[in-house]
Amino acid sequence: REHETCTMEHHLQKLLDDLGLLRYKSVFEEEAITDVALLVSMGQDGFTEAMDELGMDEAAATALKNALFSGAEQADEEEEVLLEANDDDDDEELALEENDQDDEDEMLELEENETEVPGKAPPLETPPVRSKALGVGGTVQAARYKDEGNAALQAGKHNEAVVLYTKAIECDSTEAVYFSNRSAAHLALRNFDDALADADNAVSLKPGWVKGHVRRGGALMGLSRHGEAQKAYEKAVQLEPKNAQLRRLVEEAADAAVDDVQGVGATNWVAHLNENVRHKVYYDMAQSDETEQEAYVQYQAALDGSLFDLKEACSPVMRCGVRATVADVESISSCNVEKIFVAATLVRSGTPMCVRIRHINNHYDWEDEDAPDQDALVAETMVTNSEKEHARFEAVVGCNSWLQLVPELAQEVEVAVGAGSSRQTYPAIFLERFEGSPVHELLSAEFGCGGDEDQVPEPAELDRELSLVKDVALGTLLGMRAAHEAGLVFESSGQQGPLTSTVAVREYEKQGVIQRDVKLVDVELLEEEADGDFSAKPLVHSQLADWIRQWWRATAAKLGLQDGQGLAKSQAHADVLSKYGTLNWLLFGWDDKDLHGEKIIGLLRHGPVVERSAAEMEMVERRWTAFQQEAFVRLGPRRFEEMKNQIELLNQGVVTAKEVVSRARYFMCPDHEGLHDEFKKLLLPSDK
Repeated sequence: REHETCTMEHHLQKLLDDLGLLRYKSVFEEEAITDVALLVSMGQDGFTEAMDELGMDEAAATALKNALFSGAEQADEEEEVLLEANDDDDDEELALEENDQDDEDEMLELEENETEVPGKAPPLETPPVRSKALGVGGTVQAARYKDEGNAALQAGKHNEAVVLYTKAIECDSTEAVYFSNRSAAHLALRNFDDALADADNAVSLKPGWVKGHVRRGGALMGLSRHGEAQKAYEKAVQLEPKNAQLRRLVEEAADAAVDDVQGVGATNWVAHLNENVRHKVYYDMAQSDETEQEAYVQYQAALDGSLFDLKEACSPVMRCGVRATVADVESISSCNVEKIFVAATLVRSGTPMCVRIRHINNHYDWEDEDAPDQDALVAETMVTNSEKEHARFEAVVGCNSWLQLVPELAQEVEVAVGAGSSRQTYPAIFLERFEGSPVHELLSAEFGCGGDEDQVPEPAELDRELSLVKDVALGTLLGMRAAHEAGLVFESSGQQGPLTSTVAVREYEKQGVIQRDVKLVDVELLEEEADGDFSAKPLVHSQLADWIRQWWRATAAKLGLQDGQGLAKSQAHADVLSKYGTLNWLLFGWDDKDLHGEKIIGLLRHGPVVERSAAEMEMVERRWTAFQQEAFVRLGPRRFEEMKNQIELLNQGVVTAKEVVSRARYFMCPDHEGLHDEFKKLLLPSDK
């Protein structure tokens, strides 16, 4: 039977070669059209329709059709016999019908059919999909299901992808790619046993295909069978010796296998922390508004102290995701009711990260009664909440005002600690390490600017803290806008955020100028909203804004202002305050109707906008266009590009219009004073 099949493939390949159509060989093989008889069996009308579905151009289809059907009556007798056997085997069709009702008969039929399907995998504990007799319609339909499954898999709809790949396999169970793709979907769902079964089928059907062995390796890594995973990856490397990525997979599996033998990371340090630092004590303490913040501070200190003691005896590590990438555990950087935030570094790449681990798995840590019956519910809650948080971080990927997922672990949703009987997995999210400070550590709401109750701040210190407030406001609004575009918003009353503890700031100096990165760090405060205009209202009514206004009232009192308004004690302080009129909406709480989000962002970035008529706007546009044309000619490409870069920084809110005009002197003057004057008039029309 195998010999006949090979002969038929040769006939079809030779025919395509004679007609100059070998470019379609891979298309035919992908659709399992491997013999001339199968094409002839379609009939001329069916052939034309099938080739159109496969994307063959009309001239090529006509040439092949003429070659096939002009001598169809003389088709090879053995091919016709085989075709009839495949299409009309009453016993096989009857067996398939019986298999729909009887699993045992299905297993028997699969064993009987093994000799008819070369390379078919042996029966598994869970019944594999039956092999079916195929016509081209079945192969084409299978390919459609595969394409739909690919789209679902790429969209993160993993369960839907499994269903679609299963339908493809039901149409054609001889294609390794369908099993491989379903293995990938199972892997994404953490169904490692199913992923391995499908990978085994893919390898059995196509032993020389690299991807099948890679799928096996991934599934075995998920099952913590690291030594076997290493062997699977090594087979893949044998097939593609120059593939550096495959060699890295071998190294990772080998490292994990060695660690298994040597007991590296054998200690379940999360369980150790849970045992030594009882969560419920701090959970109860956090229920009171007066002691909530202090509860988290004490809880973090207790966790970090326990981890420090443990590190005296061993080096705690974690294994990240399916590939069991090892990370060294450094410290507990923060915590809340459900999570500990662990500072860690990936061993192989050196990537620093913050891992948010949902470590609560015992009902004792929530309530005292009926604990054993509730443990499963607690574990399910941790998984659900972590998945929801992960999806929201995915929704704001690319926004610099939100913490970002670590790219190499962006799809991973769990971390493993310990080894052997102590090994346990916990829901986890892998985020960038952001060495910033929360707002409440940077501004003193009680004593105002400078943090000293009686000391009047220097103008420079006042300028620095007002600049900080402006950067925090702008960064927060940019993050809120990105979330809004993803259908996520803070609750309109501001009661759920943003909070001072969930907005972090990192200050650094660049070319003598203080720069700041502002990031929102907690997506769980967001709620879903289908539509509505982007508004600054949640920020103005938030705890963060209340903190800033309290800081402002304390600062204003030092400056001799009444109710935060009036004239400052000195001209130097007054000059500083005049630069920050764009913060009035926040410091004095504008009406909700005036808090349109885009307008507030524009106000922070560009200052007050003078309303112009349509004719005035058209005139400004003409002036700007003419200026750009003249600037390109007079400055040359390099300096013109520098000007464009400064304008982009202005649009991003990184610099002010005055700063851009000042910087422009370096690449415009002294050669082009007139050009610089025009640039200044365009950017600062009200400047005298």
